[in-house]
Amino acid sequence: MRELFVEKDLTTLERYWAIPSIQHSPNLPKGTDGLRAAVPGLEGFEWNPERIFQDGDYVIALSRTSGWSPEGDAAIVDIFRFEEDA
Repeated sequence: MRELFVEKDLTTLERYWAIPSIQHSPNLPKGTDGLRAAVPGLEGFEWNPERIFQDGDYVIALSRTSGWSPEGDAAIVDIFRFEEDA
């Protein structure tokens, strides 16, 4: 998340996001294409992780963001499932 949203390193999408990636944000299309299109244009965006929980192969990140949407600051939850390559 830091590499993608703070450093704007789009190569993280190939390294850490699986295909197909399920995007649950109503503001982005499914998959990684929405992130690939949105991240470079984020001006003044801030991502601040508040809590990160791990349970088995799931990681849940509660974060506060600003500069993502015209509605203002937001609290968001990202849920990731990690698995090793076979």
